[in-house]
Amino acid sequence: MIQYSFSQPIISSFSPASGQTGSSVIINGSNFSTTPSANIVYFGAVKAIVTSANTNTLTVTVPARAIYGLKTNIQFVITFF
Repeated sequence: MIQYSFSQPIISSFSPASGQTGSSVIINGSNFSTTPSANIVYFGAVKAIVTSANTNTLTVTVPARAIYGLKTNIQFVITFF
């Protein structure tokens, strides 16, 4: 039997706290994968694209459907899986 052990990712901060569709958001923390596509990030219920990754920082793009209605600047709620 092969067992795998890994540390769960931890988000310590992200910046900016609000913005528009297409904005880049920097997520700081630890235990991220260095492969961008292996990090799964959501803004609300909408999956974001991770454009850059290292073990302590992710850069993600705010997806188009993350902004509802006529809002032009939203508070970000980020979930990481």
